[in-house]
Amino acid sequence: SKGEMISMVNMDKLVFIVNGKPRAGKDTFAMILNRYMNVYKYSAVTKVKEIATLCGWDGQKEERDRKFLHELKMLTSEYSDMAYQDVVNEIKKYRNGEIEADVFIVDVREPEEIERLAKEVGALTVFIENNNVPAITSNAADANVENYEYDFVVPNNGTMNDFEEEIKLFMEFLMMYCLIYG
Repeated sequence: SKGEMISMVNMDKLVFIVNGKPRAGKDTFAMILNRYMNVYKYSAVTKVKEIATLCGWDGQKEERDRKFLHELKMLTSEYSDMAYQDVVNEIKKYRNGEIEADVFIVDVREPEEIERLAKEVGALTVFIENNNVPAITSNAADANVENYEYDFVVPNNGTMNDFEEEIKLFMEFLMMYCLIYG
């Protein structure tokens, strides 16, 4: 149950696994949250992007690029679990104080990876809902973002001010939860 999952969360060193369709507002979520608390943002594909750059990727995020990044992540994950282990190591650095922040946010796309990471590190999962952006189906990572039961859904279907208000509500709920159960 959601209550059991949240009870396993480390409330002192919060980790949020954030997901959503491309251009749903994941980076904006972190940016707005950073106005209220010190946010450290990381991506499950940081190392994959480093390798992709060596292969000639120019940093674009067109469908062709997204498909390439996804396939490269799958390849390196199958070979050495690289992306996952990289994220776990970054979270360990955050939890032992090497990374100073109030909250650690990591972007993860694949539902299986979200489930695995949430259980291993005691993270909360957040879905940024945006009905104004189209779904991308050219790669499995983007195609399956809604196939998971997230702890929180933060709507981003209106203006930037509306989104900020939703993020404030999310923070208020978290603070109340921390006071009660933390």
